[in-house]
Amino acid sequence: MHGQCENNLQRATLRSECCCTVGLAWGSPCETCKAEDCDCQRGFAKLDGKTCVDVNECELEAGICKGGGTCVNTEGSFHCECPAGLTLDSSKRHCIDRRTEPCFMEYHQGTCGSQLEGLFNKNTCCCSVGKAWGSTCEGCPRQGTQAHIDLCPKGPGFVDRRDVNECGLPGICENGRCRNTIGSYSCRCNQGFSIDENGVKCIGMYR
Repeated sequence: MHGQCENNLQRATLRSECCCTVGLAWGSPCETCKAEDCDCQRGFAKLDGKTCVDVNECELEAGICKGGGTCVNTEGSFHCECPAGLTLDSSKRHCIDRRTEPCFMEYHQGTCGSQLEGLFNKNTCCCSVGKAWGSTCEGCPRQGTQAHIDLCPKGPGFVDRRDVNECGLPGICENGRCRNTIGSYSCRCNQGFSIDENGVKCIGMYR
């Protein structure tokens, strides 16, 4: 990307083994892969220098299937299979959860509270204001963990590269005014109210 090489494979490979399967560049310093690097059809390489054999992409790149997917090698290619309830995105390499379930703004020791009105995708919930998701009260992954990075690759406040407008979610900045910002939001409480400990809604100061 931008002339830089990222995401090295787990082991050293032949140029053809890399460039004719999952690789875009090869070597150190890295060079962009070219069509002439392949003397076999895509997904095959002459590992012994003589015969074109299938390359197992699943072994070549660990974690090639993101989001809990399982890599299945096939002759000349591979595909990803997702756990029950998850589906592949447009890249065919990332399993995402398209189910819509309740979203909760409070989660403490397995107990959910402050349910938002409506149903939400897991990433819409957990990448914005949600602390837990689903009818079984599943805690959202903590920010900074690999699970959170997989679910919210663009960081908190973003879903599928788009900013989440938290102000459009029910219950946000109740008893106040909401201001959406890129990747976040802020509440300005009405007179006599102050923001709650979660920073989600305004509560009466003299309750």
